[in-house]
Amino acid sequence: MLRIGHAPRGRISYFSPQTTIEEFLRHAAEHEGRLLFVGNFKSLRNKIGFNYLLLWSPQSAIKLVGTVTNFGEAYNPKTWNPKSHYQAPFPWGRTPANYWLALDNVQQLGDFDPDKFERLGYNAKKISLADEMETNAATFIIRPI
Repeated sequence: MLRIGHAPRGRISYFSPQTTIEEFLRHAAEHEGRLLFVGNFKSLRNKIGFNYLLLWSPQSAIKLVGTVTNFGEAYNPKTWNPKSHYQAPFPWGRTPANYWLALDNVQQLGDFDPDKFERLGYNAKKISLADEMETNAATFIIRPI
């Protein structure tokens, strides 16, 4: 299990938000802007419409955005096609996950106005995207308003 956050936890490989985002950006740059993002996302359970993945942390000066081109369930590193254009960076891709997202145009995000987007999924309507971004390191699945 891997965690992006503000503090390490026992028996879980820990990478700081800054390091995680830098590694994802490096991997995408080496793969024509493509990235396979794997994890256990509650917001994908409903398969609701979404356009972008935003990786953000208040502890990091950089943020990452990618266009979601496809997604699916049950990522297994042993059965994932090694010739696919979409690969997860090491070590994030070595652990099975409930979901995967194929991302294109992965890049560092410059100016970002969270008021022009809405967050989707679990507990999304209770907290605005702007408020959430000020306090939490998280993966956000968003779409333009």
